[in-house]
Formats: sequence, C-alpha cells, structure tokens
Amino acid sequence: MLVEEHVEVTWGTHNKQHYLSKGYTFTKIGNPFVVKIEELFPGSTIRINAICSICGITKEMGYFNYMRKGSYTCRKCKTTTPYTYEQALEAFVQRGYTPLFTRDDFKTGASVLKYQCPSHPDEPLSVTLRIFNRLKVGCRFCGYVVTGKAISGSAHCNWKGGVSRLALGLRKYINKWKLGILAAYNYKCYLSGSNQHLQVHHVNKQFSKILEEIMSGSYYDKAKAWGEYTQEELDAIGSKIVEAHDDVSGVPLTKELHKFFHKIYGTKRCTEQDFNQFCRDYWSGALEEDN
Repeated sequence: MLVEEHVEVTWGTHNKQHYLSKGYTFTKIGNPFVVKIEELFPGSTIRINAICSICGITKEMGYFNYMRKGSYTCRKCKTTTPYTYEQALEAFVQRGYTPLFTRDDFKTGASVLKYQCPSHPDEPLSVTLRIFNRLKVGCRFCGYVVTGKAISGSAHCNWKGGVSRLALGLRKYINKWKLGILAAYNYKCYLSGSNQHLQVHHVNKQFSKILEEIMSGSYYDKAKAWGEYTQEELDAIGSKIVEAHDDVSGVPLTKELHKFFHKIYGTKRCTEQDFNQFCRDYWSGALEEDN
C-alpha cells in the first residue's frame, strides 16, 4: 500500500510515450507534471512512501522497487523468524562451537551472536544464525586450513579491509537486479534513449558504499582478501548485497553518460540529488557530453 495518490514527475525521452498513452498532454522534456500513482511509468525511480504490510510503518523507497515486489515489508518484520534461543544454542553446540551469547542477545535469526571455536579460542567470532546455518566451515580461521589459504592481507602495509579487491567479484550478485532495471526501461538509456553500451547507474546509493557498510559489520570486522574467503562466505556477503539492493533505485545509462556523471560528481559520495541535477542539466542542454 502507498501513501500518495498523486506524484510529480518530469517529461523524459524514456517515459513520453507511456504518459501520452495515458492521456497526459506533453509540454517539454524536463518539464514537471502531476500523475496518478497507479499511472506511473513502470520503471520510474520517483521516491514514494510505502506502508509495511505487517506493522504499518511507512518508508520512502523507489517506485520501481516497490512494484517489483508488489508490496512492502519492513526489514524488522522481514527478519523475524521462528527460531528460538534453544535452537540457536543447539545449532552451535552440535557443530562443536561454544556459544558466548545469552538469551538477551538473541532476538531473531538476524541477531549477531558471539561464539568460540575450539581450534581458535583466542580469535573473536560473531555471526547471525541465518548465515551460520549456511556455512560449511563455521570458523573462518578453520576455513583457511580447509581451503589451503594462508592468512595474509591484513598484515600488509597497504591493507584496506579487502573491499576494493572484493568489489569487482561481488558485482555478479546484482546481475538479476541489473537485468530487471534494463528490462523496465526497455533496454534504453534513461537520458538519451540509446540502446547501445548500456550500464546501470545506482541512483540513491552507490555500490561501493553498500559494500563498505556490509564489510564494516560485526561479522566482517577483519575483512580478508578475495582469495581468503570461502565460497560460503562470499555467498553470504552476496546475499546481503542482494538484500541491500531492495532499497536501491537504478537507471540505464550509456557507458559514456555514466562515465561523464561520475567524472563530475565522483564515484563514492554522489547522491540522488546529484543525479537529478545531472538530468536537468542534460535535458536543458547545459551539459556538453564528454567525448
């Protein structure tokens, strides 16, 4: 369920035919106009207020992401599981680990729980029960031995947490998200309408920022280099990346326009407001494309 009944959008090459077919009168590319929420362009990145189907709280999110699921369930309601404290204890004990968490520490399967490995008693370990149940090797230090990888990376003078080395390999987990964005825009650039050399731009949150937030979490405090992660750990990180993209809006841009945007606004601190300004400047002719 959505709060708004009407929203303001702008005319663009990507949505012109859609709104004309709905009976709206075209004025000029870049001009604002008001539409009914149910008549929005299917791939619209407009921010709307969705109501959680369980608890009723509201959250601002992208219209495309809302329509992709057909409803909205907040993160708190979504992570509530039927797991009990006793089941959590049993999961760790059965695999030979010592639980270091109390009943108060355990709320849901998404609660971060501390535990101890008998082979590495001095190494701090923490993980959510959901992730722990998916790991073949419950201790990452034991994982080094199993995979034959030496413990390295963090001791290097240039170590930065492994985020930059992970970024390229972990992007494969958002391929489905990218394909959904491209299909929603009929495989055409949001700005130019071109169907050549398309890339998907993260509108309201950059991939690098998403990855940094995940890697700074409790379970990944001591991030490793790409080759030191087990496949189970990579899949667990990938799962978090996919989940984070539920709240991320994206649009197709040609490779040239995508590069041009980041040349102006950077790659790490650019915002949705920056992108909106870039669109206005492009449609008004104020920008000269970087050739």
